[in-house]
Amino acid sequence: MGEVGAAPLISGRFHDEPTIEALNKLDLDVTSVGNHEFDEGARELARLQNGGCHPTDGCYTGEEFEGAEGVKGLKFKDEVETINKYARVLQAQGVKSIVALIHEGGLPASGAYHYNCGSAGAGSGISGPIVDIAKNITPAVDALVTGHTHAACVCTVPDPAGRPRMVTSAASFGRLYTDTTLTYDRVTGDIARTAVKSANRVVTRTVAKAPDMTELIGEWNTLAAPIGNRAIGYISADAPNTGTGSPMGDLIADAQLAYGKELDPETDLALMNPGGVRAGLTYAAKGSEGDGVVTYAEGFTVQPFSNTVNLQNFTGAQLIQVLKEQVSGTNAAAPKILQPSSGLTYTLDLTKTGADRVVTDSVRLNGSAIDPAATYRVATNSFLAGGGDGFTTLGQGSGDLVGGDDLAALAKYLTANSSAGSPISPPAADRITIVS
Repeated sequence: MGEVGAAPLISGRFHDEPTIEALNKLDLDVTSVGNHEFDEGARELARLQNGGCHPTDGCYTGEEFEGAEGVKGLKFKDEVETINKYARVLQAQGVKSIVALIHEGGLPASGAYHYNCGSAGAGSGISGPIVDIAKNITPAVDALVTGHTHAACVCTVPDPAGRPRMVTSAASFGRLYTDTTLTYDRVTGDIARTAVKSANRVVTRTVAKAPDMTELIGEWNTLAAPIGNRAIGYISADAPNTGTGSPMGDLIADAQLAYGKELDPETDLALMNPGGVRAGLTYAAKGSEGDGVVTYAEGFTVQPFSNTVNLQNFTGAQLIQVLKEQVSGTNAAAPKILQPSSGLTYTLDLTKTGADRVVTDSVRLNGSAIDPAATYRVATNSFLAGGGDGFTTLGQGSGDLVGGDDLAALAKYLTANSSAGSPISPPAADRITIVS
């Protein structure tokens, strides 16, 4: 359910050719594309499928990439509308057994890997986008395999005819796999819904390493090492990626604010989405790098998306609306708390609901209240600048200026503001005051 993008350095630095090669060795038959498959646009996605060398980087191993066995100009249509359309196409061809793979998901009430969120009533133990999607997809589809939320679940959600239908998700990062048995009725030519069984299984780590995979990883690690081992900065303590206040997220926001000011001195603040921070930085040495050293590989693990840092103008009223969108609309059930750069502070009151959780009068920039009518220059990554993660207002700015790579901005900030003798201290993550 999505195989490329947001990957470790060994794969992401090489446009995920290593991942495709590994999946080829596993004889993967089918998968769906998710949001990150489009990080570099449709043309690059087609190259990963069909093969060929990268148009600018060339052939990494000296041989042409064989392929698999950015979203500008693309249209992403409604899941229900699209699946129902192609289910009708398949039915017209005589196909009666249909399974849909969807890179969208839900939020089960339990974090257990084997949680059966249909046992207490059809669909009662899961929330999020997949619930309404599942309830509206044609009954011609017999099961739904989902992803995106990194959650683990095996559910039954009723289809439009009221019949239970299996909806599964196998967490993320290869920790689980879903074992599903679909019983085919030779008389009707369809799947017998009542006989569908599914369960999530833990991927064990106790078996011997596969020699072909070990060789593949070794080859790409050799290519990645000179790049990944380069020091880009120094930290005085851990910079974890945790909770509402994330020191790592704040550090990235500070780096993007500094970079934004280089592009335009009028830049006022920066906002970083929590989903764009894939890890924190640890002080303790890894290998022979030394305590406190931040390598390019570690930075890449934190920010593997190859977004750009963009600048936009917003009114103060729009800025406050952005903060409210963290806890309302599509983010109401599962808030996405943006990490603010230094100088932006406000209170989040968790005793309230929806947009009211953002205390409007508490929003300050460098100690001064936000003026709803004033204009503020805001730095974000390109994903947020396009209105991603439910922040529709961030897609409505003016005075757009597209900058360079976001990881390069972080590396530049760390290099400029730290040294072996004077490491940078991670932010205290106290920019948001929580009332609970």
